[in-house]
Formats: sequence, C-alpha cells, structure tokens
Amino acid sequence: MKKVILGLLVILFVAPITPCVFAWTEEPSTHGPLMRSLMVEGRALLNLSTCVLEIPRTTGAEIKKHPKVWPFTFMFRSFTNLVTRIVSGACDMGINPVYVLFTRDTRPLTQHFGLPDYAWQEDEENF
Repeated sequence: MKKVILGLLVILFVAPITPCVFAWTEEPSTHGPLMRSLMVEGRALLNLSTCVLEIPRTTGAEIKKHPKVWPFTFMFRSFTNLVTRIVSGACDMGINPVYVLFTRDTRPLTQHFGLPDYAWQEDEENF
C-alpha cells in the first residue's frame, strides 16, 4: 500500500511540472492540433521501440569525447541516456498528446538533456 501511495505522489508532483519543461518554444509547429498529437504519439512509439539504440550511440559519443576513460563514463552515461529516452517516450505517449492540443510546442523531453529526437540521429554536440 505504501508503494502505491508513493507512486501516486510521484505522479501527482511530476505530472504538473512536465508541461512547464516545454514552455519555451523556439520553433512552433504549423500543423493542426490533431496532427501534432499524432506526430507526438508516433515519436513516442519510435523512441520506446528503439531505445536500445541509445547504447551504441552513447558508446560512439563517449569514445570521441573521452578517449582514455570512456569504459568508465560509458556505463553511467548510457544508463542515464537510456532512462531519459524511455521517460521521454512515456511522456510523449501519456502527457504530451493532450498538451500539444493546446500549444504548438512538440519538442521531446530529450532535447532538454542534449540528446537528439531519435536514437539513430547523430547529435553534433556529442559527436
């Protein structure tokens, strides 16, 4: 019972904050509300199904950024990038379809952490 209450409290405090992360928009979408919602759902499915591609992407980035210590930094960075990608997909699946109906901001959560929109894309900062 305590785990259920703790889980509900986490959702209660995290869910209202999520739209605030996307409040600053640089490139608003020109699509209609339904199309924006469908685009976010598609991105969520792609991110959740291809999140394991984050491991080789992180390996390449860590080898280029830290050529001598990459075996140590790789483990922590790949874990955080993988969790960020999964949380971004879950947020795109559950919260953002409703959120983008009222705004034109369709950016994923991964952009705020310096990751590309999809796991197979190369990020200029990390490569």
